[in-house]
Amino acid sequence: MPKEWVESCLIFDVLCFGYHLPSADDYRGRYGRIDWSWHEQQIAAVSYRLVSDAVYIERVDDHTWDRQTPFGYWIRLERTPSRVGPAKVWFRCPSCGRRARKLYLPPAGGRFLCRTCHDLTYASRFHHPTLGERYHKLEAEFQAMKPSSRKWYPTLVKLNRTLRQLSDSIDMSDYRRELLADVYGNEVAADPSVQSAPGPEADKKPPCGPTPPRPRGRPRSKRPYRRTTPLALSTPQTSTTAYCPKCRDRREMVDPYPVTFANGRRALQGHCPVCGTKMARIVKQDPPPGKVGES
Repeated sequence: MPKEWVESCLIFDVLCFGYHLPSADDYRGRYGRIDWSWHEQQIAAVSYRLVSDAVYIERVDDHTWDRQTPFGYWIRLERTPSRVGPAKVWFRCPSCGRRARKLYLPPAGGRFLCRTCHDLTYASRFHHPTLGERYHKLEAEFQAMKPSSRKWYPTLVKLNRTLRQLSDSIDMSDYRRELLADVYGNEVAADPSVQSAPGPEADKKPPCGPTPPRPRGRPRSKRPYRRTTPLALSTPQTSTTAYCPKCRDRREMVDPYPVTFANGRRALQGHCPVCGTKMARIVKQDPPPGKVGES
């Protein structure tokens, strides 16, 4: 037996109540009505009574379908905390107790239950889109994306692959026959040897797709580093002048003091007078004792 489609059911959405439910002290609750229409014609309506933790289905009016729809039952509500805004509100299915945002009433009648209890499916599962429909859908998604999005490049790859499949599936034989008939006449167009001859499209190379992504991890071979613009540095003035990595220029250190690094090298360390970044300059080492006086 085929399943019913979700699109053919009456959908009872919990968002129709809003995010602010009646308080626990309000025992009378809030009354309301939900109408369903199709092509500007009302097909069904539900009257309900809403309290803090449940909703009571008072009456179901069917104007189009002759369905057996009972009424006069409660549907429990549940709240879950949300990180942003008020708490979220959910239905509890009257049959299985599963938490759901929407309840459905199929054309066969019954009560408002979840999609699993009514054994419903979506119409999109039985529709297989063509290459043209897939291409237009991907094109709309790609145009709505920003280049900084993670899905931008994968969507571009899918779009180019679908475009190549679409161009390969187009049969140009009829168009080629009409073109030959207009230029050379019907006799040449009817010749099978002329029709099977490769046209100018065969000499063209297939459109190349995007550059494949670089493999993950560190590259095995390093590329040579080439500076596009020369590094312009000022001339050092004194022995306390050092290079500031933040200003990218030589600066006169403020309050320099001698230090010794972990590798034994001696240096002068200070701060940049412009940005305050720590700076250091390696100083000349003392000659070994055995080489004193040698030139």
